Parts: sequence; structure tokens; C-alpha cells
Amino acid sequence: MSGAQNLCVSWKLLGLGTTAGTFAEYVSLPSAQVFDVPNSLTAEQAILAEPLANIVHMFRIVSAPPFFRLAIVGAGTMGAGIAQIAALGEPSKAPFA
Repeated sequence: MSGAQNLCVSWKLLGLGTTAGTFAEYVSLPSAQVFDVPNSLTAEQAILAEPLANIVHMFRIVSAPPFFRLAIVGAGTMGAGIAQIAALGEPSKAPFA
């Protein structure tokens, strides 16, 4: 158990390989991976939960020193989110990381 999930032979990711993605008509997931969206969140806010979680995870594993240079390829949801957090100054100390 080295934590390198990407090297596990039985690792599955929605939408990759033979595992149906979320655009499929039906998707079966373990209940521990499904969360209710609180009524206090709009649909627009809730839809950003997964990309934001990935961005926070990225800054946690990068452990970049202050004032490092960052190259962002693409300005989609992930690229724009990373740019916004990096613009806060010290990416490793993002306010919600």
C-alpha cells in the first residue's frame, strides 16, 4: 500500500477504460462516494466542489516554496481555479487548503 493508486491493477476511475462515466444513463457508486448537496449551495457552487477539491489536493502535494514559478496549461475550470489560488500569493498557503 504505497498510496500510488494509479499503479494499482484493480484501480477504477469513472469514464476511463471500461468504467462508465457520469454522462452514462446510469452510474453505480459505493454510497460512501455520494454526498448530498446542502440546500445552502446553489447548483453553480455545488458543481465546482470536485474541481476545487482537485485544485486543493494539487497544492497540498506540490509543497512549493514561496515565490515559485507556475506554468498553467489550459484555462478551463482547473486552470482558471489554479490561477486564482496562485494569485493569492503563496499557493502552499491557500486559504482553504
